[in-house]
Amino acid sequence: MGGRRDVYQTAMREGHALAWSHKWEAAILKYRLALAEFPDDAAAFISLGVALVRVGRTREALAAYEAARRQRATDATVLARIAELRQLAGDSAGAARAFAELADVSVGHGERDRAREALVRARALAEADMDGLRQVRDSATRGNFPDVQRACEALLALAAPSSMRPPASVPVGGDPSPPPAPTAAPAPPSQAGRIQCDLPNEERGAADQEQGAAAGAVEAGTGGAGTGGAGTGACPY
Repeated sequence: MGGRRDVYQTAMREGHALAWSHKWEAAILKYRLALAEFPDDAAAFISLGVALVRVGRTREALAAYEAARRQRATDATVLARIAELRQLAGDSAGAARAFAELADVSVGHGERDRAREALVRARALAEADMDGLRQVRDSATRGNFPDVQRACEALLALAAPSSMRPPASVPVGGDPSPPPAPTAAPAPPSQAGRIQCDLPNEERGAADQEQGAAAGAVEAGTGGAGTGGAGTGACPY
């Protein structure tokens, strides 16, 4: 049902004048007044979106442009704003889809440079999104941009096998059990033992007594210190 055309036109005219003066909040009110008369008016939604962007209300601006798009599905400027605002809002996947759609529309309008730029941005945003990459690849195929198509196919080929790779610790086609631990080499005989064996029989008893005394001194020096005593080098963390 149509509204009052005169009220709509007055609100739009006053909103534009306020926007030219950078009085964005007041302009927003005027554009909303125009939409109250004609709720599906694309021009009012686009003007509202511009003003909302200027005051940093990104999500509201995105909603305004999305509403305008429902009336202007092939408007490249509207699609470009939607893509940029989605990216600004942190929706990389949604921005990639919008840029891919912008490429299709731009090719239809004969704007191949704009289409290529949109596809390059879409591919960069969709690198971690398999579905997004496929959409960008298909758009590049339709628009005859083989370089972008090949770039998407290369990324898809790299991403596809990752879910099928075996764990790094399991060799392909091999036994998942860990390899046996290496066998420790036998300890060499102690120097003291060799020295003692080389001693004449009459001197071995004295050597035994000296080694026993040395062992007793070591035990006396460490007794009572405990494992946490000073000089143990224990890590404090």
